[in-house]
Amino acid sequence: FDMNLIEFIELNSFSRLTNLAHLVLSRNRLNQLNLSTFNSLINLQYLNLSLNQLETIEENLFSNLLNLIELDLSRNFIKTIAAYSFSNLKKIEKIFLNQNSVKFLFNTKETLYGLISIKFI
Repeated sequence: FDMNLIEFIELNSFSRLTNLAHLVLSRNRLNQLNLSTFNSLINLQYLNLSLNQLETIEENLFSNLLNLIELDLSRNFIKTIAAYSFSNLKKIEKIFLNQNSVKFLFNTKETLYGLISIKFI
C-alpha cells in the first residue's frame, strides 16, 4: 500500500489478515488512525507508517501488535505521543521517530513503558 495517497483506513480493513507479517503504508496521506485499525494483526512484525501526515500517537494504538519488532513512524508530523503508546510491544527492537515534531511526551517514563527489547529509538 506504499505511495497510494490513502487518506484513511476503513474499520476492519485488516480483519482477515491475521497472519500478515509485514505492512507498508508509507508515502500516503494518513493523518489519523483508529484505535482498532491494527487489532487483528497479531502476527505483524514490521509496520511502516513513514511519510504520512500523522500528528498524534494515541494510547493503545499498537496494543495488539504483540509480535512487532520494527515500527517506522519517521517523517510524519507527530507532535504528541500518549503515555503507554508502546506498552504492549514486548518484542519491539526498533522504533523510528526521526523527522517529526515531537513536542509532548505525556510522561517519558510512561510513554516508553514496557519496551523491554528495545535496541533503537
